Amino acid sequence: MNLLDTADMHGAGHNEQLVGRAIRGRRSQVVLATKFGNMRGQNREFLGVNGKLQYVREACDASLKRLGVYYQHRVDSEVSIEDTVHELGIAFVPYSLLGRGFLTGSIRSLDDLDAGDWRRHNPRFQGEAFDANVRLADTVQAMAAERGCTAAQLALAWLLVQGPDIAPITGTRSIARLEENLGAVKLALGAADLDRLNRELPPGAAQGTRYPEAAMRALER
Repeated sequence: MNLLDTADMHGAGHNEQLVGRAIRGRRSQVVLATKFGNMRGQNREFLGVNGKLQYVREACDASLKRLGVYYQHRVDSEVSIEDTVHELGIAFVPYSLLGRGFLTGSIRSLDDLDAGDWRRHNPRFQGEAFDANVRLADTVQAMAAERGCTAAQLALAWLLVQGPDIAPITGTRSIARLEENLGAVKLALGAADLDRLNRELPPGAAQGTRYPEAAMRALER
């Protein structure tokens, strides 16, 4: 696991500076990536998605000064993708790989989330959608138990076999979770495993939108 992924919006560029300092003198040891496209104001308020060529150049200059590389965080639906990217050979970088925690099997009710946890306002964690998504997580948990692995490892292993152009990014605050995630690399999923996962958790099975309505409008405009 050697991919370090950040974005210019995280800490208004501060995270890029931190990562840049951390890898100084060790650049060849990591695959480095950072994103652009989500605009933030001086007070870190969300200003929208921007894929216009002039903004791309400005974002590139700023990120290169702080870090060295970058890629697009959100696609601007009002701008032709060819105007933003110019080249193909594109990889896909999935995030929130464990369903905001659902697929760890540790979230059974809203009481498992702190009072200030933003997920309490996420549509997938509310009402009937929450109950339906817990049942999906139970399916993953049961399969993981049969394989002798954790639900998180099973979910990550599924992503890793989707193709060489898939580069999953995981977030964690602990070495123990990092080591658990690394265990997914050694988990071999066969055709029967993949068929069962695709059958019991097909695309679109998760209930509720990814974000609240206002945030979804920013993605879908």
